[in-house]
Amino acid sequence: MEMIWSTNPLERLNKKAKRRTDVVGVFPNRAALLRLAGYVLVEADDEWQVAHKRYLSETTEFACARSAL
Repeated sequence: MEMIWSTNPLERLNKKAKRRTDVVGVFPNRAALLRLAGYVLVEADDEWQVAHKRYLSETTEFACARSAL
């Protein structure tokens, strides 16, 4: 089991998602909200991959992707 040593990356990700959702304001449906949240997470993952840091294991990413379907 992996441990998170600092919550700073998670807090930064939450703030980024909040900024994006505040711009939209009201979502027409749940799917629109999930698409935006998914985009924010994918964008963060891309940034983390470039930085050569891994905050989520491949198993966790796979589980998240399956639950999004």
